[in-house]
Amino acid sequence: MLIIVGLSISVFIFVILLLKRDKELSDQILTTWLGYISVHILFHYLHSSGRIFEYPMLIGLVLPLPVLHSVFLYFYARELTYKDALKAKGWTLHFIPIVLLYLLLVPFLLLSGKEKIAVFENDGLGFEWYIILQLIVFTIAGIGYNLAAYRVVRKYKREVLNYISNADEQMLRWLEWLILGLSIIWVVMLLTDGDEWIFICVSTFVCFIGIYGFRQVPVYFMQTDHQLTADMAPTQSDEGPSAPQDKYQKSGLSSQEAEQLFQRIEAYMETEKLYRKNDLTLAEIAQTLQEPINHLSQAINSQTGSTFYNYINQYRIQAFLELLDNPQSKQFTNLALAMECGFNSKSTFNKYFKKYTGKTPTEYIKQKQP
Repeated sequence: MLIIVGLSISVFIFVILLLKRDKELSDQILTTWLGYISVHILFHYLHSSGRIFEYPMLIGLVLPLPVLHSVFLYFYARELTYKDALKAKGWTLHFIPIVLLYLLLVPFLLLSGKEKIAVFENDGLGFEWYIILQLIVFTIAGIGYNLAAYRVVRKYKREVLNYISNADEQMLRWLEWLILGLSIIWVVMLLTDGDEWIFICVSTFVCFIGIYGFRQVPVYFMQTDHQLTADMAPTQSDEGPSAPQDKYQKSGLSSQEAEQLFQRIEAYMETEKLYRKNDLTLAEIAQTLQEPINHLSQAINSQTGSTFYNYINQYRIQAFLELLDNPQSKQFTNLALAMECGFNSKSTFNKYFKKYTGKTPTEYIKQKQP
């Protein structure tokens, strides 16, 4: 029953994405992947129900399909973050494993319907070598591409700290959950013998895509800032400052100019209170001040020893503390006040509140109470 639900949801999402106008490449990749998942689940249903034997020409076509799921995930992660999924020369080489598996499957596909059924009924008799090779390719591709997608997200997260004020936005959480979900499916595949548990997990995964996607609007229609990616400069770790003179030696901005620019940023931040905007980006400030984005990043890094992300959240914590001292704010929850100050999630607020005060919000409020 769950497999039918998974198939229905995957087809439903596929149709919705297919009907979307002016799709970005990331939308096209996700649409193709959902269609691919739908076909894969349908083939499994035909096999598990025995109906596949009514159409012998279809027997075996499902075997190489799993290898491509992690490839789709990797492409999707690259396109949502760096917008370069299909720009690299030789991106088609990622499809070599599935092409290889289908080529090696040709001897089986050329068998008669009765011979194919006999092979399946005898646990792959005569094609044991293919089963072993298939498992090896699946393992390498599943682990390799999932790790590659994870590294893309982690790398983007580190770099984006200098350019946006809320790095744990929907896009990154969405990708992290997709990677985790597909990783669980690969683990189940490696630890179980039958397909039943695998496709229960696949169906659950598809249900999650549907439920999470439609709750976290606009997951399916999310776009990243082209200017952000294009102008992105080298960054530093969130652990602490690095040497700005080495990092920005080619920027053309002197230390004195960086200090003056930082003063402009500070004045603009104080008057406009931009930190209250939860999707604030450094590109927006750069456009308003008519300064190169990497110059603003250098000014903030060199003067504060921190990232734009930390710089903005420090303002937000200070704004929260000021609201907390206002008697009229007592009618609101801490989360409501945090949202008013520009935070977009409870976890981010709690993390940075403790980072800058050394206490959790609850501990801080209790300490202030007489």
